[in-house]
Amino acid sequence: MEEPNPELIGYKGEPIVKGSETIYEMVTAEDGFGFGVALVRITDQPNEGHWHEHTRELYVVVWGELSVRSGPKGRRESITSSIREGGSRSIEPGHVHQSHALGSHAWFYVFTWPPFDPADYHPVD
Repeated sequence: MEEPNPELIGYKGEPIVKGSETIYEMVTAEDGFGFGVALVRITDQPNEGHWHEHTRELYVVVWGELSVRSGPKGRRESITSSIREGGSRSIEPGHVHQSHALGSHAWFYVFTWPPFDPADYHPVD
């Protein structure tokens, strides 16, 4: 599969750069659909571990391979999954999660319910 080109897909505003991720928002709360969609490019450096109180996420890898570690907030156990192109992983509210590319970088869609809200992004202490 060819590497995604965000310019051809279409996204809103400027890309959001957050550590090892570049986020291209496509569907946001302002659209009124009740969910959000973004295309994300991530490097081989782990992103910031974080959790959401209300947001459920679904990652769908479209290029490369992604490692995702997640587990319930406040507990030591976690599960690490490797997700290849076409694979997916859901992240439930209240689960701490962190991801990185297996290789130089990877691309994935993130679908969020409800739409992403910066106030529901909680870094791990």
